[in-house]
Amino acid sequence: MCGTRIENLKLLKVVDGDTIKVELNNESESLRLLALDTEESNRGSSKPVTNAGKLASQWAKRFFDCDEDGFPRSDVRVTIEFDTQDSVEDSLKRHRGN
Repeated sequence: MCGTRIENLKLLKVVDGDTIKVELNNESESLRLLALDTEESNRGSSKPVTNAGKLASQWAKRFFDCDEDGFPRSDVRVTIEFDTQDSVEDSLKRHRGN
């Protein structure tokens, strides 16, 4: 069974090992990647930055072909598939990286 899909989204930035920003409806949307929960790689959270978090962030940036700041080197497009068949808006509410 396939879940709700949003295809051909422009990747704007890899934030860290489990969060990306995509363009959706001409706005930047922060999304957490399902089934990933990496340690922190950026300051500003109540959790400590760890080496494992930094490594996860580096891996995600390489996977999505981004520079060291997380910005794509080219026009990277992604398809997001949620784990339910709920509406796009309901699916986004659960996966926003707020």
